[in-house]
Amino acid sequence: MAAEDFNQGFALTIGTPFNFSVTANDAQAMFDVLVDDAKCAYPTGQVIRLLPAESTREAIRAALWRLANQTTPDSTVVIFYSGHGELGSDGMFYIAPQDGDLLKPAQTCISGTELAERIKKIAARKLLLILDCCHAGAAVLAGESLNIVSASLPDAAAAAAPPPDAGAPAQAPAAPAVDGLSEGFGRVVLAAARISESSNADFPLSVFTEAVVKALSGEGKTSTGGFVRLSDLIRFVCAEVPRATVGTQNPIFISTGATDFPVARFSGPPNKFDPDQVDAVLARRELLPPAEPDEPAKPAPAPAVVSPGG
Repeated sequence: MAAEDFNQGFALTIGTPFNFSVTANDAQAMFDVLVDDAKCAYPTGQVIRLLPAESTREAIRAALWRLANQTTPDSTVVIFYSGHGELGSDGMFYIAPQDGDLLKPAQTCISGTELAERIKKIAARKLLLILDCCHAGAAVLAGESLNIVSASLPDAAAAAAPPPDAGAPAQAPAAPAVDGLSEGFGRVVLAAARISESSNADFPLSVFTEAVVKALSGEGKTSTGGFVRLSDLIRFVCAEVPRATVGTQNPIFISTGATDFPVARFSGPPNKFDPDQVDAVLARRELLPPAEPDEPAKPAPAPAVVSPGG
């Protein structure tokens, strides 16, 4: 498979140094699977990688602006963060950049609210935010994720406007539509753990990131066709992580009326996976399959948090 086959795919992978050297491996592993021609097949030039030495607060902000500047409504965007998640004394959730001071999160880190506002400027109709950090569920339960998923299509003009101190990178050339890639819409947040839980930092990858990489590689894929779809990813991750951690870590996800859109190319046979493990999860999920042509359109449901096992 050539990388052009998922030419509408854009991504940002971030690893910060607050959660051991595993975070660097996590960010690199996500980058590797996304640009692998035989797997996700994202164009290499459309995947931004920030390893711990590079992941300053301004570098993360600039990368998010770059995504806003380069993507279109037809793009698919994946944003991945592996690092420290902090609950501030102000009750806000923060991600800790390379130069962040955990004693001064409001002044030196990136709040969930700021992250949500920057992501809302990305015009892509299909966007997946993956948070691999302790207390990641706080981003969902505190409401920041509701802000992200509530905006399926931000204003394109506002998304393209650069900040005052930003340069002007070349606009990505418009890619021709590829059959299947334009399917679906929605914004989804997938968090590694509930608000009271830690993200297990195994070696070489965290348990959560390893499950995400496996799912993007096609492990546990049950949908038909040449894509790994959103349901394939969530189905596998929400079953595999609790199994691998004996129930001590439980991913949660949130979406608003998202359809089961493709998140990556798939070129190999599906690996074995028992979907019966997660029937209860999928029965409560907010991922809605595309409506049949003869069915009337259904109103989007209110945002809801889904947590496997309770």
